[in-house]
Amino acid sequence: NLPHAVVIDGRGRVIVADRQNNRIQVFDQDGKFLDMWGDCGKPYGLELSTDDKLYVADADTGNIAVLDAKSGKKVDTLLGIGEPHGIAIDRLGNLYAAMVDNQILLKLVPRK
Repeated sequence: NLPHAVVIDGRGRVIVADRQNNRIQVFDQDGKFLDMWGDCGKPYGLELSTDDKLYVADADTGNIAVLDAKSGKKVDTLLGIGEPHGIAIDRLGNLYAAMVDNQILLKLVPRK
């Protein structure tokens, strides 16, 4: 209903944030529907990490859900981030979130 972000995983699947329907849809590159994942809030932004985690920004709840990119199962949630909209991960594993509430870029550094 409202595709808001798109990523392509290492297997070539097209992963689409369907924000208005509170889901993520997965397609092959020819547009064939493969799967649908819920339990991630309203997906505004998507980002894949090198360890096959899909980060899902939800500006409505203020959280970032972390899904296993192979199965779509939630493995973690980063709570109370603010209003994350767009997200990205750098080569060091730092997560960046563009915040719509206070118009800043937030950098989250993973624990070692």
